[in-house]
Formats: sequence, structure tokens, C-alpha cells
Amino acid sequence: MKQWLAPIVAVFTVASADAASTAFLNVNVVPMNSEVVVAAQTVVVTDGIIVEIGDVDLVPVPKEAEVVDGTDRFLMPGLTEMHAHVPDANSDDLSRVLTLFVANGVTTIRGMLGRPSHLGLRRELLDGEIFGPRLITSGPSLNGNSVNGPADGAQMVRAQHAAGYDLIKIHPGLSSEEFAAIAATANELGVPFAGHVPVAVGVEKALSVNIATIDHLDGYVVALLPANSDPSGGYGGFFDVLLADQVLEDRIEDIASQTAAAGTWNVPTQSLFEHRVSDISIADLRNRPEMRYMPSSTVDQWARAKEQ
Repeated sequence: MKQWLAPIVAVFTVASADAASTAFLNVNVVPMNSEVVVAAQTVVVTDGIIVEIGDVDLVPVPKEAEVVDGTDRFLMPGLTEMHAHVPDANSDDLSRVLTLFVANGVTTIRGMLGRPSHLGLRRELLDGEIFGPRLITSGPSLNGNSVNGPADGAQMVRAQHAAGYDLIKIHPGLSSEEFAAIAATANELGVPFAGHVPVAVGVEKALSVNIATIDHLDGYVVALLPANSDPSGGYGGFFDVLLADQVLEDRIEDIASQTAAAGTWNVPTQSLFEHRVSDISIADLRNRPEMRYMPSSTVDQWARAKEQ
């Protein structure tokens, strides 16, 4: 099904920028509210808004609409990549990366490794000057190396908010005091902060100050360990996944309830775990057909990470 999706999404992205109305004729619609495929539908989009969905024999096509033949194709809402790493706006890799997102049905990306050049890129994507998904971007991350004390952390939040970034990215290494100052300032300004959970903070404290998302399930394994465990000792592996057999399972419901009550979302990046700490061989991963779209240096880097 996904192979049929790509041309539909790509056409929609381009056509909607050039025409007031677009009609997808005789397309199979994949809704998100039930596990069915609704066959033989006409979907009419006007000024970027879906205005009508219905049987191909019943829904009229506006005279001025650009018609896209959906026969034997599938149409679904665009996917959102909630933890994207976007190249610099001047990178030779940018066009390839943005095109691959759209080709796989991803129409919105949340950049979690923001750069100053992404502010202009965000506008160019939104205006259709560059082909690619809509971009929501953090600023450069706040971490143990970039932040020098609570006051500095608060000032960095104010500067990124003034610059127009959509959210504040948290990376490891912040002290509890630095994180508290960053969170308080972000909450004061109404700008989301999201990403990692510093070891000095912990999941429960992060939840208490309204962190928007916790990515990679960072900190959850440590939060579920017995009280006498030393989370700083030993080798926990990729986000402590190697300690998973030590968690107190009866605490999972409580921490999940705290997460829901805080309104915090999780971005689990599950595929990272499945590929990085699995018994899939490096040779099998290297030989996957989609690897041909990646620079060989990137594939080599992924292979070294798995070897470690």
C-alpha cells in the first residue's frame, strides 16, 4: 500500500500550491479512525482544506479543479516524523533528505536538532519555494556543554523564543538547577521544551514542570529501577535498554499515569531500538534496498554504532 501512496502524496503537495481546488478521483481512502479502506472515493481539496469526501459516483468535481486519477492508488493523511534530524539549509544532502520524507508519505517533520538556517528553511518550505514537508523546528540544543548555569539557560530560552523557534530542545548534561530555570522560563513564555531527560532531573521531575515530549523513552528505565539501584553505574546501553530486565513492572502503571496526567507525549523512536539493540545482523541491515538512498559514509556510521 505504501508504494502506491508516494505518488499521491507528492502530487498533492505540488498541486495544492498551484490550484485553488484539487480532486482525487476514484481513490482508495485510508482513514485514521477505523481499520478499513474506503474504496472508490472522490476527495476534494480547496485552498488546502479537505471540503468533501464521498462515493466517486456521487461527489461532483469542481469545474476549475485539477484532477488527480486515484485509480488503484491509496490516499491517507500525511505522516509526521516527530524526531527528525534536518541537514543545514546549505547542505548538499538537504534536497535528498526532504524528498525522501515526502516519498514515504511524511508531510510534516519536527526538527529536533535545530540550526539557525532552519528558520529560513521553514518559511521556504511553507511558501512552496522548496519542495519538502512542513517543518517545525527546535533551536540548537540546550545541554551540559552549551549552558553555563541557570541564568544562562534562561537567557538562551528567551533568545530562541525571540528568534522564532517552535520549541526548545533539551539534551543531556544539564544540572537540576539549569533544567529548572529553562523549564520555568519556557513555561513563562509559552514555548514548549522537549527531548531528553537529564540524569540529574529524572522523569518525574521533568513531568512535574510540563515537559512537552520525552524522546527515546529517555529516563523511563531508570525511573522503574529498584530504589537501591545506582543509575550512574554500570553500562545501561542505548537509553538503558540493557537494564530493562531489572525494572519493577508494577511501577509501570504509575509512571504511565503520571505521564498522562502531565499531558506529556512520548516519542519512542522505536525503530532505533529495534535496529540498534537487536540480533539483526549488520550485513542484513547494510543490504536492505532502502540503504541505496543513503550516503555510504552514513551507512558505515550506522554499522559502527551497532557494532559497539
